[in-house]
Order: sequence, then C-alpha cells, then structure tokens
Amino acid sequence: MLANGASTEEQIVADVDFCVVGAGFAGLTAALRLHRAGASVVLLEARDRAGGRTYTVTRDDGVWIDRGGAWIGPGQDRIYALMAEFGVPEYKQYNDGEAMMIVGGKSIAMAARSRGR
Repeated sequence: MLANGASTEEQIVADVDFCVVGAGFAGLTAALRLHRAGASVVLLEARDRAGGRTYTVTRDDGVWIDRGGAWIGPGQDRIYALMAEFGVPEYKQYNDGEAMMIVGGKSIAMAARSRGR
C-alpha cells in the first residue's frame, strides 16, 4: 500500500515534463523552480508529509524534538532564502551561557569538553 492508501498495483499516468522524487527542501525547491520556469511537474513523496529530514515532533509533555535537519549554520544564505520563501520559521540559537540537556525530566549542564571546547 502507498501512503495515501492506494494499491501499488494501481497505475497513475501523468504526462509531465519532470518528475521530482522527494518532498524535502531539495525536491520542493527543484519542483518550484521547474514550475516557475514553465515546466509541468509532478512531485512524488513516500511519506504522508513534506519536509524530508526537516521534521519536528511534539512530545506528550509539549516539548519539541527535532528529528533531523534542525540546524543551519553561518554562510548558508541559500537555505535561509529558501526558508523565507517557503515561510519556514527561524529560531535563534544562543551560544552564551551553559549548554543544557533534559534527561529523565531533569535539566543537566553539559560539560564544556563534550561541546568541543
């Protein structure tokens, strides 16, 4: 079965210029650029959501957990531009103070050497 419940034996025929596989940032960007250039495009995604490795879940206690593709560093201007274009929110990272982790419901300060200092 496919994510939308269709049988894998069903055939879907589409007459398009391009088929983009994957609705992560790269696939979404490729499909958008091709579409804007006047090409007809079909975008295929195996999951029930877009975003690829960029994915955040909310635990039962309301805490957000990033499950991949969560950090964008300095110099990645093209990714920042795509975020703005797609309306993806940015959350600032602050490097001052102690780095903390939540383990077993308790906040624990990370040792400086484990942060690569």
